[in-house]
Order: sequence, then C-alpha cells, then structure tokens
Amino acid sequence: PPSQPLRPPTAAPSFFVALTNGDFELPGETPYGWRAHAGDALVTFEGGSRAALLTSTGAATAWLHQSFAVEGGRWYEAAGRLRPGAGTDLARIRVAWYASGDASGPQLSVADSEDLEGGSDSFATVATGPIRAPAEALSAQLRIMLLPAAESPATLLADGVSFARTAPPPPATRDKPPEIAAPAPVEAPSFFASLTNGDFELPGDAPYGWRVHGGDAIAFSEGDSRAVVLTSRSGATMWLHQSFTVAGGRWYEAGGRLRLVSNVLLARLRIAWYASDDASGAQLSVADSDAIEGVGDSFAAVSTGAIRAPDEARSAQLRIMLRPAGEAPAVLHADDVSFVPTADPAPVPTPPALDATSASPSPDATAASAAAAAGTPPTAALEPYYLRSASAVLLRITELLPDPVQSGSDAEYEWIEVTNVGAAAVPLAGLILADNHGRIALPTLTLPPGAAIVIAGPRAEIGDAIALRQGSGLFNGLGNSGDRIVLATQDGAIIDALSYGSDDGVDQPPLKAPAAGRSLQRRFDPAGRLIEATVADQPSPGRIESPVPPGAVAVVEPDARPTATAAAPSSAERASPSSVESLRRQLDAAASADRTAWIVLASIAAVALVAAAAHRARELLRAAPPARGRPSRRPRRWRRYASGEQVSRRALSPRRPRRTPPA
Repeated sequence: PPSQPLRPPTAAPSFFVALTNGDFELPGETPYGWRAHAGDALVTFEGGSRAALLTSTGAATAWLHQSFAVEGGRWYEAAGRLRPGAGTDLARIRVAWYASGDASGPQLSVADSEDLEGGSDSFATVATGPIRAPAEALSAQLRIMLLPAAESPATLLADGVSFARTAPPPPATRDKPPEIAAPAPVEAPSFFASLTNGDFELPGDAPYGWRVHGGDAIAFSEGDSRAVVLTSRSGATMWLHQSFTVAGGRWYEAGGRLRLVSNVLLARLRIAWYASDDASGAQLSVADSDAIEGVGDSFAAVSTGAIRAPDEARSAQLRIMLRPAGEAPAVLHADDVSFVPTADPAPVPTPPALDATSASPSPDATAASAAAAAGTPPTAALEPYYLRSASAVLLRITELLPDPVQSGSDAEYEWIEVTNVGAAAVPLAGLILADNHGRIALPTLTLPPGAAIVIAGPRAEIGDAIALRQGSGLFNGLGNSGDRIVLATQDGAIIDALSYGSDDGVDQPPLKAPAAGRSLQRRFDPAGRLIEATVADQPSPGRIESPVPPGAVAVVEPDARPTATAAAPSSAERASPSSVESLRRQLDAAASADRTAWIVLASIAAVALVAAAAHRARELLRAAPPARGRPSRRPRRWRRYASGEQVSRRALSPRRPRRTPPA
C-alpha cells in the first residue's frame, strides 16, 4: 500500500538547530515550528502550494517567529516572499541575534530586510543581504513582521522563507586608475528620518551622524568591523547623541553593545522624547536602558526593552551616556546601536478597585480601636494584605509632581507624597512604590497617623517635608503625559494605585496630567475613600490638605457656646508630638543604617509645634464657659496647619474679659 506522509509532532519544539519549515509545506492547520505574536497564523493554499497567513489582532505590530542556533562571527542571509494584504502599513523580515543558547534574554542587535507597503496583489521577494552575526551570538530569531495601518485586522502572506550561511560581501571594486572611496560628508545633518550609522561602519574618523557632548568621540576598527570610542574630558557625564523622527504613541526599543575600558562608573543608553520636529526645546520624558557598571574586557548588551513614545512626541534623541568615576579621562567603547519599532508589551494587570465599604471589621481593626481607646497609638499589621480589603491599611498616594519646571533630568526634581490617612500607625517595611518603568522600596519605619512621607529626587524642592530622597532620581522619571503609580507589598498585593494622562490602566477615565510645575492632589475621607483629585497650581509636599469632615468639632468665637459632635480625629489630633518624636527616631536609625541608599530630611520641630498648638486649642474649647447671650454670627475664621488641623484664629488668641450684661 502507498506509504502515508509523515506528520510532524503535535507540539513543535521552541528551538531548532536550523530554520525549519520555511516553505510551510509540512502538514497541519498552523505552520509547524513557527509561533505567532500579537496575531494569529494559519496555513493556506496559494497557487498550488502552501503558505503562511498572518492576521493581526489589533494595532500593535504582529509577527511570526522561529528561533535557531547560529555561529558568532559567521555571515548569513535571510530572505522570503511576502504579500501584504489590505490594512497592512508595511511588512519586513527581521533577524535578531542573542548571546544565549535559546534566543532568550536581551537581543544583541537586529538586521532588517527592505520594507514592503500594504495592499499588494502579488508576492515580492525581500532579503537582508549578507549580515554578520555578532561574535558572541549563539542563537537567532527570524521574524516575519506585519505593521497594521489601524486597529482593524491586517493580513500578510509569506512563503519561501530562508536563512542560510553566505559569503561575505565582496569588497568595493575600483575603476582604473584606483580611486579612493568617497568619504562621508564633512558636515553630517543634525537630524535624520531614522537612526543612522548605529554600527559606525560609515567612513571617517568621527562617527558620521553622531554629535558629542562633554567629551571626544572617534571611530576605530574592532576586528573586522568598526566601533566608536568615547573619552570624557572631566568628571561630568558625557554622551554621544543622534536625533531622528518618531511617531507619537508607538512602541520602540533601543539596544546596543557597550564596553567599559577605564575609569568608568557606569554607562547606559537613554531615549529623550520631544514634541518638536527636530528634537529641540524641552524634553517630554526619558527612558533608560539597564546600566553597565565596572570595567571589563568584553562588550555587554544593553536594551531599554519596549518603550512607548508619548502621544505628542514627534522626535527623539538617542544618547550613549558615560559617567566617569573621577576627574581622570574615562574611556567607553560602543557598537551596534539600534532604535527600531517593536510590539507593545503584555499589558500590566489593572489593580482591583478599592472598596472600603465591602470590608468587614478585622481583628486587627478591633485591636487598633481598643488600643486607641486606651491612649496607645495602635499599629496596623502589614501581613497579609491580600486577605482583606486594600483599604484596611490606610496608606494613600496623596500628591505627586511629575513635570517639574527645572531644566535637566526630570527624575531629579520629581516627588510623590504618601500619607497615612487612618487612625493607626502603619509600618512601611516590605512596601514598594512603582510606576511603569521601575520600583522603589520604602524605608523600614512606622508612619504615624496623619503623617506623610515624600519620596523625592535628590534635587526636588520639597521644603521641610519628611522625605526619602533617591540619589539616582525617581524611577526613570515619571511620564509627563501619562503614567501609573502603584503602592503595594513586595508580593504584589495592591494598597493604592492611580493613573493619569494617557495611561488608563487604573483610573478610567484617567486623572488629568498636571502641567509643568503643578501637582496632582488626591484627598480621602477618614475611611480611605477618594473624595476628589485635582490639579494644584501650588504644590504642597508634606502638607496634608483634608476638608473639615461633616460632624467635625467646630471652633467658634469665645463668647459663643461651643457644640461638639462625634467625629473622626483630624490629622493634627492623630499626629501627636510623641508620635512625631517616634518617627524622628526611626528616621535617624534608618538613615544611619543605609546612608548610601537614601537621605532622610525632616523638620520635626515645626510638626511638633503645630500638634502642640492644636492640643492647646482643644483645651481652650473645653474650658470655655456657657455663653449668656446670642451666639456670635460672625463668620468662622479657620487657620489650616501642615498637619491638617483647622483652628480659628481667635481660639488661639488671649481670652478677652467677658462683659457683664446690663441689669
């Protein structure tokens, strides 16, 4: 009987020795050996043979990929036949190189074929041409990429895809008599449509298309290829930069290889976004790659990962940054720098809504109430948060400044205020504050009721607020046009979260993004429920602005009879001098334990004075005798203190002699 064709295994491996099933002829409804990203892949018949059909599932770039082994330093070529369908903006083939043995981890660099525009009725051949694997490459990933024109599904047909070793490109031929190859223009343009000469192979002593700040840059030969050497002139940070066009709202990735040669403290790549057409004016925000520290003998790959251009961005500047370890000249080598569009990463799960009303009183809350009745400041237990409502621990993000007016790195001037809005002291050990690009561990101390701590950059203007200063800045800088802030435990249990501007991951619609120099303020009731979120013209780091709650004790004129009703204690009542003194001791201990990680600044005397004045005001009210005439109809004049207590000015003035009514 005729033999049946062999069918491939049901589950294909995720890694191959060489490219497999590039013609998509192996049986099966899906292309064996290939995996789809941000789309769906099927096998279809085109002209009597089988081909792969890739369909996008959104506006993000979709691709079909396969990973396999390569030899570092060898020359290869990738090619294939593509037919972009309706709804496709462009299509290409990409090869990404990896130092790992299974195409995992950061990519070393990428090489692309030419682009095909969408709406074609026939197949067209694309190829990368001869491309050389980096010396440290052990694996590669070939991607058949589809960039949709819109949210609606876009299609791409692919067939005859290959990846094979090839000969190096022949040297450039010269007519007789021999002529010297034309050098690059003496004066390169200051702006490009896309990153140019990222491998530094264009001729010339200086790297064509790049400009240097605070140092010197020279191209040199590194084996069979060229690289660039950066040399600092002083102890200040220097960088090599290039500016180019970007599309606002799209995702990109920057990568490269760096080698620290001498006297370098650290090096990294940085992307700065601009709203202008030529990377001029104030930058919108920045995104950094991982940093390389310590002098070494070999190149190390760095990458920013997937980063999203702000919606209003129209240009960007890529910087190769070098921070010297001292005043002596520092030397850094760089090669294979890239900046390419990429797919958006998997979305961050939306934090659950905070619902204080659904939480039943816990044993911890009962114990806290009993301790408060006994006059002892209670402490809310930290673990386990995930067993109860997040609002049971009343820490809230009450204010933030994401867009400072100062020039330079925004991260150095930004700050976030976290407040204990409850009636129990809360320890901060084991908690983190995070945004879309990084996280900060909070210090080991206990925050008294009504107190606030400001997490700030090293140059943030926060007055005398109690602060945790980050020497390297706040994360990689808060997004001016939008970002997400989360207060959580280290195991991911969320206590409070917000999103603003272009980020709707938490608040829907998101909170308004404040303009430069303004802050986003959030106010809560005593149960931790959000009352309002506003943009403030005058930021107030460390000063708690809470409204007079309904039923609060009213301070009236001395000749009127005060009427007291039960109310939640105000922040000044809760932040007593003893608790402030306790916080001071904790801050001093924490600062002594780890002075290199963060710097604590506090003005304890001012806070204690405010609390003492508030206690004195309440004593005056309790001692006030009954009034004999009509209560005063004069308006109440309130004075607001940094701790949140509101006391009338006359309540703090000396008592006037009482007038005797006529007989």
